[in-house]
Amino acid sequence: MARQQQKGFTLMELMVTLSVLLILMTVGMPSLSNYLHSQRLNTATQLLKDSYNQARFEAVTRKKAVTLCPLDASTGGCGNSWGAGILVYIDENGDGAFVAADDLRLRQADFPDGVAVAIPSRTQVRISAAGTTTDTGTFTISVSGSTNQKSLVISSAGRIRLG
Repeated sequence: MARQQQKGFTLMELMVTLSVLLILMTVGMPSLSNYLHSQRLNTATQLLKDSYNQARFEAVTRKKAVTLCPLDASTGGCGNSWGAGILVYIDENGDGAFVAADDLRLRQADFPDGVAVAIPSRTQVRISAAGTTTDTGTFTISVSGSTNQKSLVISSAGRIRLG
C-alpha cells in the first residue's frame, strides 16, 4: 500500500500567517478611520455648500427670498441644531417660519452621522431675491472622533466660500 502525502499547512505556518495579518491590520486601521472621518467631513461640507448655492440660485431665478434653516428630522421642519441637516424653502406667507402647508420646500438634506455643524447666533439664513444676504457668518463643520474641521464663510454679497 502506497502512502499518500497529506496536503495542508502546519500549525506553525498558520500562526505566522495570522501574526503577519494581525500586524498589517493594526497598522492599517487608523488610516481607514481617518479616511472615513475625512469623507464624512467632505460630504457634509459639500452638501451644505450645494444647498446654499441652490438656495441662492432659486432666490435669483424665482425673484423671491429663500431661507435655509436647520432641519428637525422628527418634524421635517426647521429645528434649533444645524447638526441633523438643512432645509431650504421659500417662505410664501412671510411669517419667518416653515409651515409645510404654506411654504415651498426646495431641498431637504440630512448630514452623515457624527457630523456637527454650527453657525453662531443663526437659526436661519435668508437670501434675498437679489442673491444677497444680511445673515453673514461662518458655518463650522466637524466630525466626532476627529480634530479636523472645515469652515464655510457667507459674505454679504451672498457668496459662500471655503474658509
